Parts: sequence; C-alpha cells; structure tokens
Amino acid sequence: MTNPFFYDYIYMDFKTALIIFLVLIIILLLVHEKISYVLDRYLFYKMTKLSSSPKKRNLLLVSNSKEKELGKEHYFEHCKAIVVNFLKEFNVKKVLFIPYAGANTTPLGVPMNPDEYTAIVREEVFRALGIEVQSINEFRHLHHKQYEILNAQCIFVAGGNAFKLMRELEKHDLADSIHQAVFSGVPYIGCSSGVVVANPSLHTSRSIPIVNLESYKALNLIPFYINVHYYDALGSRLNQYLLQNPKGKILAISEGCVVHISGDEGELVGFGSAELIENMNGVFLRQPVATGTNISALLRN
Repeated sequence: MTNPFFYDYIYMDFKTALIIFLVLIIILLLVHEKISYVLDRYLFYKMTKLSSSPKKRNLLLVSNSKEKELGKEHYFEHCKAIVVNFLKEFNVKKVLFIPYAGANTTPLGVPMNPDEYTAIVREEVFRALGIEVQSINEFRHLHHKQYEILNAQCIFVAGGNAFKLMRELEKHDLADSIHQAVFSGVPYIGCSSGVVVANPSLHTSRSIPIVNLESYKALNLIPFYINVHYYDALGSRLNQYLLQNPKGKILAISEGCVVHISGDEGELVGFGSAELIENMNGVFLRQPVATGTNISALLRN
C-alpha cells in the first residue's frame, strides 16, 4: 500500500521545482538586457568605413558619452576606437571644446562651470590620447571665439542640456560660425546634447527647456533629426512631432550607437539599436536600422 505521505512529498518536490524554475525565469529576464548589451558591445560592434571628405562636413555624433550598463563611467570607453580613428584621420592634435551644455552642480552630473567641465574632459578623455584641449570659454572677445572655431582642428561639443547649450551659442553669437566651420571641413564630434544641436531644430530634444530661447532653431548640420538615448517607449512621443511635421524624419539611436557623416555619405556604427521613424501619409512607420547600415539616403532629402 502506497504511503499517503509519498504524494505529499511528490507535491512538495514539484512545488519546489516550480518555484526554482520561476525564480530562474525572473533572473533571466532581469539579466537579459545585460546579456544582449554585452553581446552587442563585444561581438557585433561596427567600426566606421567611410573616408573623410576634405572641405565638407565630417561629423561623429555619439548617442552617449559615458557607458553605464557595465558599471563604467569613463568618457568614450564604449566608442574609444571610433573616436580615435576619427581624430587620427584628420591628424588632430588639439580639440576646441564647447562646454556650454553643462547644467548640473552635483558631483554626479555635468558641471555647470565651463572651466570645471573642460578640466574633466581634458583629464578623462583626451590626455591619454595625447591631444590638447582648449575651451572656447578661454577666449574673451567674440571675434577671437569665432576665429578659433573657423580655424579649429576639431570641434567637440559635449552633453548636458541642449536648450542651455543652444542659448549659450546664441548668446556668444557662435552658431553661424560652427555651421560655417563644419561645412568648410572642420571635423565635429558631438555627444548627447552635442548631437541634438546638430539637428535642424530642438523640437525632438529630450532635454527640459530650462532656459528661454528666441527660437527652437539649432545648428542645422544635418537635414534629418537624431534622437539620442532612445528606447522604445519614446516612439509615440516622437510621433507627435511628425504629426505636425509630416515630412520630417527621425533616426532614433540607443546608447552605444554612433552616426558618422562624411560629406553626403552617412553610416550608423557602434552597437545597440536604432529606428527610423517617419509619417507616411498619416501612418507612423518605425523601421529598425542595424549598426553597419549606410544611411546616406537621409542626407539627400
């Protein structure tokens, strides 16, 4: 005769196994993004292929300056090879830094003080590369600032708040100089807000408008929009812009992605995910764009 406690034992054993199974599923779901990130970061990384275009625009537009997913907070750790190659191609020995996006006074944020921001960028980014950093803030007079921009070896615009950045560029009358310099062949590296201000306007920016601007116009270095730090939930918000501006195109890039533009050619490199969001006769389309994809069509509108 079967012991009645045998069935209780089987039931408890099954219950324990089910609990363990569910716990494992939960753990896998929690680390899935980390695993996907690591695979993209180290196995599916795409380097740049396009060569530079003398006397034409040469842009390196980086979604994020710091990598947080793996506990790293060093500037450009995730895209160092791409940045180094870009600088070497133009034989850059000195970078002109635009520090005006800083809008945070806490140790964990982007410093508001331009000199402090410059010191961080100098120490954490370029010193190890043997490249000198000079801040546009070091020059007092407008004509001197404009001269340095037009004759820079490379312009670097870092992240922070895009509205504050654009307000400062307007305040110092530098926006037109940057536009002119870029289309004359001065290489431009922008990350985060430095990417946003390269757009035609600030309308798709995720930054909070902490300052007032005369208009939403940006540097207009590209004819389409790039949305940085992108994740899926933002898609519907970007649709709102396209609803009012149906001819617009938005390339939404996740952290890890880099847009490289050389003249009228462009490519999506680095790692991560991206989507091209468009309004096609009232239907919003979100087309995945893989790293390694040529995006030159976006530059020929």
